[in-house]
Amino acid sequence: MSFRIFENAKILILLACAYSPTATPRDFMSMSLEELLDVEISSSSFFSLPANKSPGSSWLFTHEEINNSPITHLKDIFEFYTPAIAVSPAGFSGATLGVRGIGVSDNSKTMFMVDGQNINQRSLYGYQAGMQSVLFGDINYLEVVNGPGAILHGSGAINNMINIIPKNGAEFSGLHSNAQYGVKDELLKLDIEYGHSYGANKNYFLYAGVAHADGFKPESFLEQGEPGSPILDPSIDTQRPVFEIPLHYRFAGYFNHDDLEFQTQLQRIRTSFNKASGVNDADVWRGYWQTYWVSRIKYNWQLNDNRYVQFTAPFEFYDHGLILNSTESKKGGRESHHGLQAIFHQDSIDHKFAIGTGLDRRNFDAQKQYFEKDKLLLEESLNGDLVETKFFLEDIWLINDQWTVSLGLRYDDVNYGDFYEPETMTDIFPDDLSATTKRVATSYQINQRQTIKASYQEGFRYPDVSYFLTLGIANAALNNASLEPLPDLKEETVKSYEITYLHKPKDTPLNWDINFYYNIHENTLSWVRYTEAQLGTARYNTALSAIGFGPGSYANAPGKFKAYGSELKLDWQPDDDLTIRTSYAFSRPSDIPSALNTTLTLVNESGDDWASYPEHLFKLAANWDYSDKLHINLTTYYSPSVDVCVSNCATPTDSVLFHEKDRIRFNSRIDYTVSKQARLSFIIKNIFENNGPPVGFESREGPGREGGLGDDSQMIYVNLDWEY
Repeated sequence: MSFRIFENAKILILLACAYSPTATPRDFMSMSLEELLDVEISSSSFFSLPANKSPGSSWLFTHEEINNSPITHLKDIFEFYTPAIAVSPAGFSGATLGVRGIGVSDNSKTMFMVDGQNINQRSLYGYQAGMQSVLFGDINYLEVVNGPGAILHGSGAINNMINIIPKNGAEFSGLHSNAQYGVKDELLKLDIEYGHSYGANKNYFLYAGVAHADGFKPESFLEQGEPGSPILDPSIDTQRPVFEIPLHYRFAGYFNHDDLEFQTQLQRIRTSFNKASGVNDADVWRGYWQTYWVSRIKYNWQLNDNRYVQFTAPFEFYDHGLILNSTESKKGGRESHHGLQAIFHQDSIDHKFAIGTGLDRRNFDAQKQYFEKDKLLLEESLNGDLVETKFFLEDIWLINDQWTVSLGLRYDDVNYGDFYEPETMTDIFPDDLSATTKRVATSYQINQRQTIKASYQEGFRYPDVSYFLTLGIANAALNNASLEPLPDLKEETVKSYEITYLHKPKDTPLNWDINFYYNIHENTLSWVRYTEAQLGTARYNTALSAIGFGPGSYANAPGKFKAYGSELKLDWQPDDDLTIRTSYAFSRPSDIPSALNTTLTLVNESGDDWASYPEHLFKLAANWDYSDKLHINLTTYYSPSVDVCVSNCATPTDSVLFHEKDRIRFNSRIDYTVSKQARLSFIIKNIFENNGPPVGFESREGPGREGGLGDDSQMIYVNLDWEY
């Protein structure tokens, strides 16, 4: 155990300058626990509903909590504070969010939104590089809803929904700045924000941020052998810096004028993978980037006092790519999206009804970029278009003051069109797909202190466009050889049953709720590496010759698998100066078919536990105002060891398993208010420098170095907050 808290303190104080806004329009930390139950959630329904009536299990995280917590990267919010989410590295997509037992290879199963605008790309990876972002000063508050939500959000709302509600000029007026310096990673960050209101329901908010970091060499890696031990293989390049941020920037604007709203964001995140690689291995990915410009216009056409039609039009442009390790070559593609959605709302005291339709078009180009100028090689992308059509409705009855019933129905259709792979000049013709999803939910408020909620919800996800790349090339070769093709892709689905009990004990500064869920997953999409025995010699050799490796392809895993678990959340306010938020999550697989286990590797070899997701997750954050000037935060994270495969998991008899260490983290932040304008902040992440890095998705399929880089270093940041 080592403490380097005061290392380079003089440099820190000279170089650090930051501002944390003092406006607290949604100051949840100072609300009473009864008031917290009435906070409205917008991510679970077409209507904003109080937390105790909103379907599903929800969690709110505010800008005030971010400013008072040791959060330096966006992923920290989910890793250390939100229940049932485990963050781990994956070799192709960086920080990934596993939810309710499901460790995933990318973030495509999590719906990531800004004020309801889905910014998940549909080429591959979902919301990828942004999880490593250090620029999030435009966040007002953040909603996390665990569980599926297809009727509202459509394809991709499988595991959970994350919705960032941005700041606005009415609640955050004036000019503010934020600068930060980190010692270990040599991080330099600058934020500037300005808000202005020019009348009732008329305001705008502008945000700009840039960041750069040189990265650092970790002290240990997850590698075959002793968990978390230093890499011993001399072929591994241990000198390569990781967590490197060559340049990040984010510019955003949010405008509101009566019934018209406009939002826009331009963001470039370019960072390195949490992995090490052989110095001579040019095919190993070193880093990745995701640059986008997304905008949305929303207009509410008021028909009368309780009826209106909401029109929404998104315009989005994405660049995405990977950087090869040794050669610095780059592979990439781009994606654009535009669409139109119209929803009729009827919102009365005892009845809420919404019905709508939408049309979206996405265009994909391999080897081209909107914002990057470098020459690109082919990445996992295709050329072509897809069109999505959707119809949906929701009916909510407030039967009385205690009882609420919600029904939802949605139909989606996707037309993939014809795709083209420019490097091999292969034409690919995916099948069109459609899905119908349903929801039934109810909430009953027993009394002012107790509420019980229950729901049945469904989620689905269409295959991303790049999923057809290797499949299409292999099938074209098999067709030319008059051999049976590999199976067509179809949408993956989840059915979720939940029951939640919320309770505020009488005369006790406590508020807690517990959620139980049972999920059924079917046709789960994952990478499958076929064997000669599965395909037969002729098909195997033909597919191998066509795609050059494997032969592997994205495929729907056979059979169903089930997961059950619970989430306990607790808020405790013993006095006005101390707030404690804690959560415990449990998950376990059930009825895993043997064929699915060997194909998808969801669980360990014996099939009784998760392979890369901890069965138990415990998180705690305590905020203490010691005085008017001094604020102290302590954050704790604990997850037990899990079985990790570091060999060929597709054939369990050949796999090598070892038990990763328990993962324990202690982070802290101390704030001292120097004056009305200035506040000095001191952040320490991983105070005790614990070993035991998070398990990466690819740790189940290859050597632990593939996506399993350690994060046992102590990270130190100091801020000097300033308000103009």
